[in-house]
Amino acid sequence: MRWLPVLGLVACTPEAPLVPLQQQLHTTGDVFEQVFVAADVPPQVDLVLSQLALQDLRDEPREWVAGVVVLEGIAYDAEIRLKGHGSFEPVDDKPSFKIALDTPFHGMRTLILNNAHSDPTHIHERLASEVFRSLDLPAARAGNTWVAVNGQSRGMYTILEDVDDRMLHRWFGDPDGTLYELFDGDFTTELLGGFELESGPDDPALLEHIAADLALGDIVGFDVASEHFDLDRFFRFWAVTAVLAQTDAWPYAVPGDDVYLYVDPQTSLVTYLPHGLDEAFFPRGRTIAQTQGVMPRRCLVSAPCRDRFYASIDEVFAALEAGGFSARMDELLARSFSWRADPRHRPPSVELPEGHIDDLRDWLAVREAQLDAER
Repeated sequence: MRWLPVLGLVACTPEAPLVPLQQQLHTTGDVFEQVFVAADVPPQVDLVLSQLALQDLRDEPREWVAGVVVLEGIAYDAEIRLKGHGSFEPVDDKPSFKIALDTPFHGMRTLILNNAHSDPTHIHERLASEVFRSLDLPAARAGNTWVAVNGQSRGMYTILEDVDDRMLHRWFGDPDGTLYELFDGDFTTELLGGFELESGPDDPALLEHIAADLALGDIVGFDVASEHFDLDRFFRFWAVTAVLAQTDAWPYAVPGDDVYLYVDPQTSLVTYLPHGLDEAFFPRGRTIAQTQGVMPRRCLVSAPCRDRFYASIDEVFAALEAGGFSARMDELLARSFSWRADPRHRPPSVELPEGHIDDLRDWLAVREAQLDAER
């Protein structure tokens, strides 16, 4: 055991038992769900970093340093680094963290702490994730937690489930397929380098094949390439990004990013998974016809394909209205306002646009009217 003078804790590193993976798609009953998602009062995650480690993160913020993470009163040795691009903040401000635990926390080895730089409500990512998952679309779960570094509060954070074998197993049953993260890429010869392998066997031939199919042009290219995709999930994913105004990500960003692609080894079909959902609920003046993704662009030139996309949008709105989306929005906004009254709260780096809270409260009606006008 080691004494941690900053927090007055005794560190121990028990080998936590692996929580059996559940077969339910949307709620698992595991510790992440109980502690970070379902809890009425967010917990606190404490990070302990030596002065040397802090200086290393100032100099090389994306290099791993040794530290300690305290979860539910137990201290875990860990490797810690900063993360983020447009949302990046230095270690002395309110940075986002990626944490690799030496000993699993109830089976979890990776924790992602996002500073919600562009979302002072701290609920965008959480609610958007719930929407994707409620519509049978794989997405990492998101919750909330207070974060302190060496006893100093850094404020409210969004804590994310890692897209790892546990998460993939829960959704697909087999986590051994190919997982890519998209960084400024798409299915064109020039942009295939933007597919960064995260896990599983690399399959550049599949990416090249899909790009070649789409190069056939318009609906012909779409029809041929669609044989590689879970097409129901493709249209539903695209529709949800439109309904939630996730327009700073694929298929609206130029070039595409903020998505994962998973090749299910049981079906060999590709499924998109969202990423960077803290930037949902910001339309940015982009219309649903301004999609930049190669495959959606091929679809929109065909009336039947375009109609299927529009029908998917209607189905998403209907499902959210029936599922109590507006009540859930009100509930999370109430929590957000209560967090601002907590002494651990830090003023946001970015202020919300004027009227944004009102738009969130009436999101379905406002967004449905916007999308109807764009068709």
